[in-house]
Amino acid sequence: MDITVEHDFETGIAFVGASGNLDASGAIRVRLAVNRVFADRPHAVVIDLDAAHLVAPSALDSVVALRGARTFAMLGSRPYDARVLPDRRRAVAAALSAAQPPHQARAYLRQALNAPAAARRMVALACSRWGVEPVSANAELVVSELVTNAVTHAGSELEVVASLNDGELNLFVRDHGRNLPQLPASRLRERAGKRLGGLGLMLVEDLAVAWGTTCAAHGKTVWARLRLAGAGWQTSHQ
Repeated sequence: MDITVEHDFETGIAFVGASGNLDASGAIRVRLAVNRVFADRPHAVVIDLDAAHLVAPSALDSVVALRGARTFAMLGSRPYDARVLPDRRRAVAAALSAAQPPHQARAYLRQALNAPAAARRMVALACSRWGVEPVSANAELVVSELVTNAVTHAGSELEVVASLNDGELNLFVRDHGRNLPQLPASRLRERAGKRLGGLGLMLVEDLAVAWGTTCAAHGKTVWARLRLAGAGWQTSHQ
């Protein structure tokens, strides 16, 4: 069985497809692929199993708790909150009509010198709107470095996403490039943290509690997580 993952950078929709015989082990592979896609905080996920042959009808239950579904959309950022649609076209339409989550901001940027500044403005506005201004300065620095790296090395349009979840500000920069970001060798030797400061990804590592890269068929997502000031912030905060 073959599994494909595609990202539409204009709409923020991710597509997961499967072809071939779909048995219990194949369904687990599809579910793992969906989990990885949701880690990138897409606007929605469309799962298309029309090209898959169900060896066991119960295999779909391992993907989503909707027996008999062949095409469905998962809207928002909650895995397996699925809506069954009769075909891919209607699944995409449902995904496009879904409301933006209340604590998620998104921007689509061209590969241009002003892209880092545009990303900083988006993050600053989001932090102000969500009432988490204390983290804004660090978040602007981090997103600026991630976008600068993408503009320099990816050679494609970009999608920038900021979201709040469980006391952390999450930043994602998606592009079509295949080159993975790497820390300089000097910082790899200094991961024990004997000094602060630095440029580029060294700055990201200093300011974020974690960062990394998720690869997909047509590009990658570089992400970073920043801790909010005060552990009591909840996503119900207005």
